[in-house]
Amino acid sequence: PDGPSSSPSWAVEQQVAPGLIVRLAGFRGIRFGYFSALAVVVSSAWLVIRYLMMINGENTVSDQAFDKLTSSVKNTIKQEVIQDLIYQDMVANLWTLKPDISHAEFKTFIMSEAYSPALDTISGMSLIPRVLGPEARDSLEQAAGAELLRKSCCANAGASGSKCNDTAATGLFCSEDRYMFTEFGADGQLVPATGDSSNYLSRVGAEEYMIVHMIEPFATNSKVWGFNLLSSDARLSAWRSAMQTGQKTFTRRLNLVQGAAQEYGVLVWLPIFESPNGSWRTALDGDVENIVAVGSVNGVYFLQRMLTRSLENTYGPGQLADIEVFLYDDDPELNGKAEFLAAYGVGSKNPHDEYSDTGIQDVTAVAERYKILELVIPGASLSWKVVVAARSGYNDARRTWNAEIALIVGFLIVIVSLVDRLLGSPT
Repeated sequence: PDGPSSSPSWAVEQQVAPGLIVRLAGFRGIRFGYFSALAVVVSSAWLVIRYLMMINGENTVSDQAFDKLTSSVKNTIKQEVIQDLIYQDMVANLWTLKPDISHAEFKTFIMSEAYSPALDTISGMSLIPRVLGPEARDSLEQAAGAELLRKSCCANAGASGSKCNDTAATGLFCSEDRYMFTEFGADGQLVPATGDSSNYLSRVGAEEYMIVHMIEPFATNSKVWGFNLLSSDARLSAWRSAMQTGQKTFTRRLNLVQGAAQEYGVLVWLPIFESPNGSWRTALDGDVENIVAVGSVNGVYFLQRMLTRSLENTYGPGQLADIEVFLYDDDPELNGKAEFLAAYGVGSKNPHDEYSDTGIQDVTAVAERYKILELVIPGASLSWKVVVAARSGYNDARRTWNAEIALIVGFLIVIVSLVDRLLGSPT
């Protein structure tokens, strides 16, 4: 009992136990190596999956933010156009209530404090009487109100606010010493209108004129005073459509007579009709039966100005960073070849010169992401598309480093844990 047993089983145990312990320890070391490697692989895979999930989450948030921004931009432009058309309705109401309104009364209304906010995006508002035949033309050209304005204008009186001798249409009135209807001549200059030529009659169908008889602000629009809108095919087409539908009708893009050819413009026709009882009214409900078109209230839009001011009045600095906004006319009569109207956020480029001949596919092809939205205006014939495009780098500028930081920290934890296990291993 006090010393080694002489038992054979004890002797065998003393020989076997050390070898077994060594083998068990080796097995545990192998098992530790396999499990550690598996743990590293699983942890690394999870870290990568988590990284991709975080990146996808950020992209989803970015997509949602971009969608909200594009809808906001479209609605901003839409509300601006709707508000301007409401101002146009106000003028129509004025004219239907007072068909014999004078130049002075019209100016007082347009330049009033209540109406002047519209002039941020509307270049001018005009009354366009429909003139049928030579006798009606003579009567309007000799109207006392027009002659009084012409004399004031040619004398450079303060009432006109314009140097008429230096302006195409009114300069013609000064040199001819009378107010008259005008049209574009062969060289692009304004000349006395011809309404009884075979060419004109074949285009228009009769000696009919739609004359810019009153327009305000006069100082910036005097060049177009007296202009016969039916001398232009684009304006004639829009007027015929407005007569048939009673709707506010947008022309195709135009180089406006009163413009400097640095941006496109459009006219919006709002037709005025005479009922059988002699009263004047609009026909926005589309019912044009048994009524006769007597004229139109036209809004004159400079599109670049309208787009820029509507967005800048809504968004602060930086809110549209790396964003470009384009307006296109995609009316069916263009046969799929949408026409550029205006652009915002394109830097120092002149949009009129840079994008005049580009289509929607041209501006979306170079965008990191984009969205094309249709602009629908109730009660108006309009087929505009709003293209909101994000420039290259838009996503990177809005991404955080959270996913990368999480990935790096995760790998560091795995590495430190692995080192700790290796250093503390009995093998």
